[in-house]
Amino acid sequence: MTENEAIKEIRHEVCNEKGVSKRCHDRCMYRKEKCAYSMAIDALEEVLKYRELGTIEELKYLKDGKLSGRELAMIAVDVNKLKKYREIGTVEECREARERKRGKKPILCMNEVSGMFVDYTDGHGEYKTQMNNWWRCPCCNEVVGQRVIAHKHIHDQRKKKFCEKCGQAISWESDTP
Repeated sequence: MTENEAIKEIRHEVCNEKGVSKRCHDRCMYRKEKCAYSMAIDALEEVLKYRELGTIEELKYLKDGKLSGRELAMIAVDVNKLKKYREIGTVEECREARERKRGKKPILCMNEVSGMFVDYTDGHGEYKTQMNNWWRCPCCNEVVGQRVIAHKHIHDQRKKKFCEKCGQAISWESDTP
């Protein structure tokens, strides 16, 4: 069990305030009155603060390098910042995410042939081919829109703002070739 889990459990336990067994109330938990549980929570929160500085072994190793306590504390703070940055992701991952947010123009693929089965009411069916004009994602080639040409008029439809496969933002501004 971690310190945070212990604090959570203690807050839901029964309090023995003034010798009477009852559930802890807000005044007790916010330290207006001291009971054993609120004192235990204080102690666990203090342990968590020290844990942020590093383990005893890590601090001894750094101290052997003849660093002062203040320098060690500054190093510990920097290590914690580094851990938070690592949780965000690498520089390359952040750049990729930023690039995906910038809208890219889709690629129009004209006259792609696809097949489909058509079932008729009399029970028979057949395989037909059809011509499609698709807008595709510039990164992963996933379909992000459809172009229909009917009676010499161009209709672009099913335009997606983002690619469902890779998350790339799609910019539809001046998309006619």
